[in-house]
Amino acid sequence: MMLSEIQSFAKRRLPFAFETTLSGRSYMGLLQRLKAQGYEVHLFFLWVESVILHCRGSENESCEAGTMCQNR
Repeated sequence: MMLSEIQSFAKRRLPFAFETTLSGRSYMGLLQRLKAQGYEVHLFFLWVESVILHCRGSENESCEAGTMCQNR
């Protein structure tokens, strides 16, 4: 889903941003193609000191999806 949305923006030459864990390899080829098409690619790496800090708060999407936090 995310990759098709990114490709849709790129096809229309629109600026965009997205958030990902970059856990899959498919993003690397996509980012290389976008850069070759003239897009500027900026990566920002964020981290938290512990999973407990990450899981604090019910608004956290990763916790809602159960990605890292099985028990709250």
